[in-house]
Formats: sequence, structure tokens, C-alpha cells
Amino acid sequence: MIVRTTNVTRFAAALIALAIPSAGCSSSASAPLVAGEPSPDAPLPSGAAAPDAATASPDAATAAPPDAGAGTEVVYVATFLGGLLSFTIAPDSGALVPAEGSPYDPHGHLYALALEPSGRFLYAVDLDANQIVGFKTTPNSAALAPLEHFPLNTGTQPIAMAIDPKGRFAYVGTLDADASLFVYTIGPDDGSLSQAARAYRLGAEVSYIAPDPSGHFLYVQAANGIHVYSVNGTSGGLVEIDKSPFAFTLGGALTFHPGGKLLFNGDKGLRAFSVGADGGLSPVDGSPFTDDVGSDPMATDVAIDAAGRFVYVVDTFSGHLSSFAIDASQGKLTPVPHTPVDASPSPYSVAVDPAGRFVYVGNDDANEIAAFAIAPATGELKPIDHPPFVATGLQPEMIIATARRF
Repeated sequence: MIVRTTNVTRFAAALIALAIPSAGCSSSASAPLVAGEPSPDAPLPSGAAAPDAATASPDAATAAPPDAGAGTEVVYVATFLGGLLSFTIAPDSGALVPAEGSPYDPHGHLYALALEPSGRFLYAVDLDANQIVGFKTTPNSAALAPLEHFPLNTGTQPIAMAIDPKGRFAYVGTLDADASLFVYTIGPDDGSLSQAARAYRLGAEVSYIAPDPSGHFLYVQAANGIHVYSVNGTSGGLVEIDKSPFAFTLGGALTFHPGGKLLFNGDKGLRAFSVGADGGLSPVDGSPFTDDVGSDPMATDVAIDAAGRFVYVVDTFSGHLSSFAIDASQGKLTPVPHTPVDASPSPYSVAVDPAGRFVYVGNDDANEIAAFAIAPATGELKPIDHPPFVATGLQPEMIIATARRF
């Protein structure tokens, strides 16, 4: 059974440090929720990746990074006890500049973040309030505003969330072994969420959710393996494929290579799977490529740059940030020079900016985000010339995007 790593001592200390009221931890596991409906306006998601990255060659690691373009890059950070933080990235230095009004929902017990593909709507789950919170983004800015009719009650403890790459559906995973997975349709004009199907039973707690880049399959990491579902593109209904679950891993992030043919996982090691035409998974030769990776089972401890050239992993216990060049044709990984680098005190999550210039590491119990510059040709990492950035709150999870311009 996966248990969220929030012990009583740390919880109490954090409450004192943040000077906020203590919210009781609910363990409700009630029937499927009835979704409400909200309203909207605003950026472009980071991980959606270049369309031609699927055919990246084995020597893609030496290619030039994608053009940074002219968009403002923004970083959204969900934290436990610190709410939702928002920053812009200084394009020359990689420095994080807090948005006016940040933090949002400052007392929130937030975990997973999900950004709708057009970049207009941002969602997070509040574990202890049994809610989904929703925000509308602002063009060319990191500012956020609450969506109407949110928060949305879930009736059970939500822990994971992801958005269909075509913007049709939102998927929410819970700590309820019986009502484990919910599907919502997304209102295209106002960002509203309406429950699209019954709750799905996985028989275990969910820890992570990843739709494949085509939107045809959904991958759900639970305590009893990786469940794979085919997605009905009209109704949002899910059908579990043959041989699912694939009991290779019990936790850790699931992150797709942009082409959708490779899936990476951070369950106490960096694992790679080839993805079949039917959605099935097969371990790549040589996997796991390192055991120097691991975090909370629900944390994003693996990230891939948008061009699919490099994969980055963190290990809370060693304090390391490691990087590997990806051979997209076979899924094999090669350590970049001088990896790993020190990302202590307690690297919890990792994210890459859309332009492939910077890597950010959220540190747990440290109220900080560390930043590293990426060498364009080799992928080597170097701490940027700036102290760690303040990000008050525990267990930070990050989404980095290019803000939409209009």
C-alpha cells in the first residue's frame, strides 16, 4: 500500500513554520462524485513536445535545442501547506520571478497539477479537502484567477491528475482502491469539469497518471502495477487492455518520450519501456539504467525535454540530479558528462523548461527550488548563478509552460 510521506512530526513543524491552521486529514472513500461546472481565459503546456520528435535519431543528443521563441515561460508549483505558487522565468538567467498574487490558495494541501493543452485552464487536486481546484491563466503572464464553480468536490481523496493531450478529458486518481479513477469532460469554453463515466476500480491506490501523446491510451500507475486503458475519444470511457496491469513498477512518475514509443518510470530506478501498437509495455534492454532515482511514489521524479533528447531524474535520498541522452530508436540511455550533480538537500521533483535551457528541482522540506542550465550540445548541467529560489511549502510539484500570447 502506498502511503503519502507526510509524517506527524514534519506536518506539525510545517504548520508552525507556515503559521497556518491545521486541517484534519480526511480518509473518506465515498461513492463517485457528481461534478460541478465552472468558467475561464488563458498558456501553452510544456511537455507536449515537437511533433517530429517521434523520429529522433540515436544521435539526437548532439542536435541543437528547439528555438526558444518569443513566449513568456511560466512555472506553476503545487505544494502541500503552501498552496499554488506561480513564477515567470527570466529568459537570460533562468531566474524565477514570483507572479503578482502568488501564492494562490495559500493554505491548500495540493499535489498533482494539470494544464489544459491550450494553456487556458490549470487544475490541482487538494488531497485533504477532497477537491479539485481550478484557475484560469493570463496571456503573457504567470498570474492566475480562480475558475467559477471551483473547488469541485470529489467525494474521495484525489492524489493524481492528468489532462488528455487533445484537451477533451481530465483524469483524476485517488487513494480509494474501489473508486480509484475518475474521468471528466472539459468544457472547451469555460474549463468546466463534468463527470464523463463511472468511477473505475483498480484495487489499489493510484499514484500517477499519464495519457500517451496520441490520446488513444491512458497509463495509470497504482500500487499493483501499471494499468493501461484504451480511450473512447467520444465518451471518455476506458477499457483495460489485455495483460494489464503490467506489474513492473509500484510507484514513481510515468513520463512519455514525445514520440509516444517510449515510457519512462522512476520507481526506485530509472526504467524504460517500449510501447506497442496495442498500448502494451515491454522493458527496454538495459533497464533499469540507474538505481540513483527515487522520491515520493506520487512525485514527478522523471522529466524529459520537449525535443526528447534528454531525460532527467532525481533521488531524494542521495540528493542527486542525473541526466541521460536518449537513443529514441531503441530506448537506450547514455549518461551525459559529469552526471549526477548535487541537487541537495532533498530533491523531490524535476521539470524542464519548454525551450530546453533549464532544469528545475523542487526540494522537499527546504522551501526552495534549485535551477540548472543545460549545455545545448552535451546536456551537461550547471547550477545557475543564483541562490535557490524560495518556494514555501512541502512536496513541490511543477509544470512549466510557454504562456499563450492572446
